[in-house]
Amino acid sequence: MKLKLNVDRIKEHCTRSIADYVGLAGFQQHTLSDGSFYLFQDNGADILMVAHLDVVSLPVTFRHKRGKVTSVALDDRLGVYILLEVLPALGIVCDVLLTVDEEDGDSTARGFQPTKEYKWVGEFDRKGTDVVVYDYMDNAWLDALESVGYRIGLGCYSDISELEFMGVACANFGCGYKKIHTIKCRANLRTVQRAIGRFAKFYAQYKDTRFVCGVAYRQREETVGYTRGDGAWGDTRESNQGCQCDGCGLWCSLDDMVYDHNYNAYCGDCAYVLEHSYMDETPPDRKGWVPWGELNYGWLTDKGAVV
Repeated sequence: MKLKLNVDRIKEHCTRSIADYVGLAGFQQHTLSDGSFYLFQDNGADILMVAHLDVVSLPVTFRHKRGKVTSVALDDRLGVYILLEVLPALGIVCDVLLTVDEEDGDSTARGFQPTKEYKWVGEFDRKGTDVVVYDYMDNAWLDALESVGYRIGLGCYSDISELEFMGVACANFGCGYKKIHTIKCRANLRTVQRAIGRFAKFYAQYKDTRFVCGVAYRQREETVGYTRGDGAWGDTRESNQGCQCDGCGLWCSLDDMVYDHNYNAYCGDCAYVLEHSYMDETPPDRKGWVPWGELNYGWLTDKGAVV
């Protein structure tokens, strides 16, 4: 089936409020003890897909020009659109979990109470077209992702980070947008189509395979880059204590890296080149670079907002 994206539907998802999703047909609302909630749709599947409804800032605008869409809400309303409308149109059947508070680093996925076992869990909450797996570093899982052409990227946090208790592998699949957490967040629709097509290939090949992934791997806090290892624990990608520059792609030591508040990592040379042009696209009171040791989520929460 040829994949065609509906810009009007993407715009509707980007501009609607969270309240508009509450009571959505087929979804049940589950309220947590702190008053937050998640929405869950059981489609009789053994694959779970996740997206978050909150966005990083208000107001939300939307623009479409020459095959590109621009909106701060693409993270993660583009993921919501893919899960609710695109995957079903492709015949991909998954249960769906919609969360809030992900942009605060406290996704309500933490309170999810599954009633069955899943084979694996996925999410479309990622810039570019690679995939990140956070702590889910089992080699069989990495091999499967790479077998369809995915590059294993680097990431800090998303909803699936809260789902380790499920005991299965999770992945955050890139869906094509750039410049996350800024008003210039945009996506080329052809890139989005290719990203969805690759996921469809992965789903077709591995929808019947269960990937078990334990919670014993705990190196995320001190690890950024990974290389294939020969260790006994699942032949995981062991830390090389380095980081790949998001500008030039070179690997550098953590001590030589600086980070912007969108969690992009740069070597000194790229940071110098990008300092003015890039940082002008961040919120005006969030300018500046921070070293690795000072990186945190505070900038998302003190003035963050949801729709």
